[in-house]
Amino acid sequence: MKKTASILVFLVFILIGCSSNSLIKEVYKEDVNQALEKLDNAYDEKRELNESEIELLDQFHEKYIVGKFLTKDKSEYEMNDLEKEIVREIEFMRLHTDTSEGLASEENVFESSRKRVTDYLKAKKIPEDLKDQYPTYEISYGIHPQMKEDALEVIEAFDPVINDNKNEVTPNNIAKLNVFLNTYADGEFEIDDKYYLLEDGGKNIVHAFQNLKEDLENGGLSYDTRDHFNEVKELISE
Repeated sequence: MKKTASILVFLVFILIGCSSNSLIKEVYKEDVNQALEKLDNAYDEKRELNESEIELLDQFHEKYIVGKFLTKDKSEYEMNDLEKEIVREIEFMRLHTDTSEGLASEENVFESSRKRVTDYLKAKKIPEDLKDQYPTYEISYGIHPQMKEDALEVIEAFDPVINDNKNEVTPNNIAKLNVFLNTYADGEFEIDDKYYLLEDGGKNIVHAFQNLKEDLENGGLSYDTRDHFNEVKELISE
């Protein structure tokens, strides 16, 4: 009798283990549900997110967008492709909480995204189209040295134009500016087979160089662009 009971208990544990979704780490799932609650409330009320909701979703994004995080026991957990996709769906949903109801034949972007997240949370395997979709990023503190070096090339190329009133802009200088923006403007970059996300300083540099490119294409340089350029020049020299 005791042997039979032990077998039944063992089978129960097996069934519980099989029925649980091991694809979504529990601590991450708790934060996902908290984020979804804020999004659902705003969507139900057809409004934009309020300040406290934005703050919480910013925290969620900052913690999980890199694709790894520290667990409570201080060990590093690397997220799977499904978990990474949920982060991006939540980031998309936060832009559409005030979506008005449209025609029945038209897709409601918030509800479609919300349904995908619900399905992902219950998924037993990772969909083929999500596999290897997103890298795991390295955590960079401050501007990456390679980005600083690349930005310095642009600074040196355009400093005479900005600060010495030299009107000559060579094709080579334009090429340096375009290469920099092609490398960094997407908000992420790869160096030595490692992936990085831009931090605030890097975003500031990109924004300054985008303004510079736009002004050059329009045939003039605004005072704001000149000031922003020199702000970045000082930032790079630190």
